[in-house]
Amino acid sequence: MLIRRIIGALAAALAMTLLAAVGAWAAEPPSAFGIGSTSGIVDRADQADNEVWFAAQDPNSRAKLLLSYNTTPALGSPVPAIVVVGSVPPDDQALQGSNGWFEEPVPVPLGYSVSDNPPSIVSPEGSVVYDPARHAYHLQLNISLGAAADLWFSGPVGGLTDPTMWDGQTSFWNQSLGTGTVNGWIIFPGETAKTAVTNWGAEQETQSGSFELGAPPIVPAPHNGYYYAQSVNADGSATTFYVFPELDGSIRGILTRTTASGQVFECEPSGPGQATASDWYTDPGGVSYPLSLSAHCADIRTGQQLTGSWTTTPTQSNAYYVDVLLGGFAAVQSVASSPGAKAAWIQHVADDGHFGPNFS
Repeated sequence: MLIRRIIGALAAALAMTLLAAVGAWAAEPPSAFGIGSTSGIVDRADQADNEVWFAAQDPNSRAKLLLSYNTTPALGSPVPAIVVVGSVPPDDQALQGSNGWFEEPVPVPLGYSVSDNPPSIVSPEGSVVYDPARHAYHLQLNISLGAAADLWFSGPVGGLTDPTMWDGQTSFWNQSLGTGTVNGWIIFPGETAKTAVTNWGAEQETQSGSFELGAPPIVPAPHNGYYYAQSVNADGSATTFYVFPELDGSIRGILTRTTASGQVFECEPSGPGQATASDWYTDPGGVSYPLSLSAHCADIRTGQQLTGSWTTTPTQSNAYYVDVLLGGFAAVQSVASSPGAKAAWIQHVADDGHFGPNFS
């Protein structure tokens, strides 16, 4: 386990002081929306700051496995890396000292083999390859990362922003798997037996462009971070909320609902009161994050009103910190609840200099 909590109080205080001097950016254009694609996993994989996420969430417990493939140096990492984050099943005793959560960033100095025929990212540590015959991604994870897995991700695509802009930074986001299921098995850290994965909740997305959160070691943060929330709903649909709280208080991002049949509704909850973050909690390490998120806005094509809300608790969450010399940010993973959902989660990433609410 590699959990790095090495941001000192002096550096944090200085970072907060510097943040106050950052000026607001001029008004930026709305996000450009579209429909994702199954090949989106490798979109712009050769550009700086490209990440791919796959996550499997047990709908009947807090068990979760999330993989972050940083195919080019992202968020301050000097080399490509895989990050394994998750929570063990409730009867697993291996990690109870850390409340069941685990986190392991593993550098991959030799990088990846990336292809668009079929869409795939391949490395000795972990690979994901799209199988056209099964209309599914096959993910295999080597035990060298502290966990092992053989999983199939299937489902229709979701929405995308192509691009979105915040705080002067441009980012491309593709929800290559908008809703669906995961099947296969996982060996969680510290265990030898396989945990069967049967119709778990699925997440797959990729982001590229620029989304820097800070420059080493104490330069003012150019951006606060982001909030991401998703629910896999009982009716087969999925709801996704992905927004960027900007330094000037404005919001850029996307709210989507993908039906079980693959119909995509999407909008940007950037109007007054359309996105809220509340019930703020400060982690012992110093980062503050909301335990409740909500959003509403009208679909850009039909005008249909979209809504989403998610809640979590500190005991359902885990915050971990990246060295200030690698960009200096904190990430929080949370198992959450959402009305009508059988599985839900929240992700929150913030610059280490940002410790409090900035929109409500």
